[in-house]
Amino acid sequence: MVKYLAVALLVAACSKHSTSEPPAKDAAKAIDAAVAVAIDAPPPAPAKPHATKVVVGIHASCAVMSDATLRCWGANGQGQLGDGTTADHPTPVQPAISHVVDVALGAAHACALLDDGSVTCWGQIGFGKVDHVAAPTGVLGINDAKHVFAVGAASCATMSNGAFVCWGDIDERGHLRLSGGTREHRVPTPAEGVSHIVQLTEAGGLRDDGDVYTWDAKGRPTARALTGITEIAAAGDGVCGLTKDGDVECAGGAPKCAANAPRPRPAPKPAPKPAKTPKGKKGAKGAKGDKAAPPPAPAPVAAAVEKLALPKAKHLAFDVGLCVVTVGGELQCLQPSNACELDSPWPGLAKVTAVDGHCARIGDAGVRCWQVDRKSRTVSTVSGVTGVQQLASSSSHGCALQKDNSLVCWGENAHGELGRGTADTQAHAEAAPVAF
Repeated sequence: MVKYLAVALLVAACSKHSTSEPPAKDAAKAIDAAVAVAIDAPPPAPAKPHATKVVVGIHASCAVMSDATLRCWGANGQGQLGDGTTADHPTPVQPAISHVVDVALGAAHACALLDDGSVTCWGQIGFGKVDHVAAPTGVLGINDAKHVFAVGAASCATMSNGAFVCWGDIDERGHLRLSGGTREHRVPTPAEGVSHIVQLTEAGGLRDDGDVYTWDAKGRPTARALTGITEIAAAGDGVCGLTKDGDVECAGGAPKCAANAPRPRPAPKPAPKPAKTPKGKKGAKGAKGDKAAPPPAPAPVAAAVEKLALPKAKHLAFDVGLCVVTVGGELQCLQPSNACELDSPWPGLAKVTAVDGHCARIGDAGVRCWQVDRKSRTVSTVSGVTGVQQLASSSSHGCALQKDNSLVCWGENAHGELGRGTADTQAHAEAAPVAF
C-alpha cells in the first residue's frame, strides 16, 4: 500500500512542480508524506466471518462459518455445543476446532467433518452409560471421511473408498437397529454389508448409486430394497424413497395400503458355491477327503416395495406425514387415517421448493410454518425472512440463511436456541438475527 500511495503522490508532484523548485524535491516530500500516512493509519479490520450452513437439532443449532469454524447455541445439558461446559448458551459459542467442512447434530451430541477427512464429536457420545464429552474429541481411526451423520444416538461416516462405519448407539455389527445387548460402542465399527452411504435414517440408508438399504428387526441390512432413488425418509419402521421419475416407493415396514398390494423385488443372485476340495487335500476346516467348505450364508432377500398413491413429486416432506412437495409446488399428503387415499393440498402453500421440519420455503422469498403438533393446517408467514438460500427447522425452532449471508431464527427459546443472547419461555413467530 505504501508503494502505490507513494507512486500516486509522486506522479501528482511531478505534474504540478514549478520552475522554482526541482521535481526531485517535490517527489521526496511526496514519498515522506505517503510513508507517514501509511504508518499512522490503523491496519484494516479482518472481515467478520458469516454463516455458510445452518443445522438445527433438538433445542440447539450450529452454523458452519466462512472461516471454517463453528458457532453453536441453545441447549447444552450433555455438552452438545462443544464449548467444554454443560450450561445452555443463548449466545453462540465457538467449539475449539477449525477447518470444518460439515456438521451433524444428533439427539444430544454433534460431529464435525474436517477438511483433512477426520471427524471430531462431542456431547453424549458414550452411549450405554450416562456420560458426556463436552469438548470436541477426535474419532479414532477416521482420517478419510467424505460424509458424516448423526442419527438419534448414533454417529456414522462414509469413507472415500465407500466403507461405512458407525459408533455410539449401535450393535456389534455396526448397525443402527438394535435387537438387545450393549449399546456402548465408542470405537467406530464397520457396518457389515453396508457401504457408499450418502443419506441416512434410523431405518435405512441411501447409496451413491441410488440403491437403498433397509434394516430388519435384528439390524441386518437388506440391500436393493429400493432402486433409482434420489432422496429417502423414514416412515414408521421402514424407508420411503423418491424415484428419479417422481414416484414415492416404500419398503421395510412402511405403511401398507390394501388397495396397492406390495410387489416383491427380485432377490439378489446368491453367491456361487465354492468348488469341492480335490481329494487328498484338506478342506477349509482341515477335514480330509472331498468335503467342501460350508457355503456362505445366503444373501438377504430384498423387501417388498410399495408405491404410494401420491402425485409426481420433487421433494419428500415426511416431517409432516406421508407428504411430498409436488412438481407444481404444492404440499400434498395421504390421509392420516387412510394411507390409500390422497388428501387435499395444504391450504396457504404454493410455489413450495422445500419442506424442513414444520416449515416450508416458498421460492427464495420467504418461509411459512404451521403448528408443531401437525394437527392444525393453519399456515402462517414468518416475518423477518427474505431472500432465503437455506432453511433448517425442527419441532422446536427454525433458522434461515439468507442471501445476504445473515442468519435469522424463530420459534421456541427456552434454552436460547434462537441465538438472541437471552432465553425465555415465549414462542417467537417473527425471525430475528442470531447474535454472532
